[in-house]
Amino acid sequence: MTNTNSPPRIPEQALRRRLPRDAAASSILGDLREEYAQRAATAVTNARRWYWREAFSIATRRVLDRVLKPLRPVTTQRSSRKGDAMLARLIIDFRYAFRTLRRSMGFTIAAATTLAIGVGANTAIFSVVNGILLEPLPFPDADRLTSVWHAAPGLGYDRIGMSPGIFTEYRDQVSAFENIGLYVASQSNLTGDGEPERVRTVTASRSLFDVLGVNPTYGRLFAAAEEVPNAPNVALISERLWERRFGSDPSVVGKTIQVSGDAIHRVGE
Repeated sequence: MTNTNSPPRIPEQALRRRLPRDAAASSILGDLREEYAQRAATAVTNARRWYWREAFSIATRRVLDRVLKPLRPVTTQRSSRKGDAMLARLIIDFRYAFRTLRRSMGFTIAAATTLAIGVGANTAIFSVVNGILLEPLPFPDADRLTSVWHAAPGLGYDRIGMSPGIFTEYRDQVSAFENIGLYVASQSNLTGDGEPERVRTVTASRSLFDVLGVNPTYGRLFAAAEEVPNAPNVALISERLWERRFGSDPSVVGKTIQVSGDAIHRVGE
């Protein structure tokens, strides 16, 4: 049974012997096969005649080029379009690669998926490295900031935070640091003045703001009397929360909010 999707074998084999074994020849044969398949879908006989004619024409031109090449004069004039040959070769390579990938759809999909995952992973890793290692922290003298952690190998902890008692010892006894601050990050429920929501909170010492070199836009920082046990709770709110929940209203300073059920006064009352 003759495969109508494949061109006639005799002219294809004859043409293949006349063409060099390179990407350009593969592109020519591939173009002919695609055109033949399209024509054969409607009229097989006409498609076969067309293929015989095209194959004979290309083979004839190939033979004539070989015969007439020694008779042609050698010219030393440089082409005014130096990029044409390179562009034509690049187009042929792209067409050949596209045709090859289209014939192996499973491999193409797997390769594209792998490439997408690789690009995404590299982008994510670079974003983390850029944010942590390359871009400086948004604080004055960021190169002088450092974090202090402890380890407890006997308990199975390679990295643990600092307790308030140890922080006090560092602050009062260690002279290697110009200043030191303590913070503990967590999440809390914010209620009052709107719908309840889950927000990120940080319990911090008053010296943390001196270490970071930041000051509030409105209100004030923590006072020394507010850092002792049983002192009234006070809070600083972030600029993003201030804009989103309170509409950037300066009069929010001094009002009372509820954080996980505890009444906390905003700083600056």
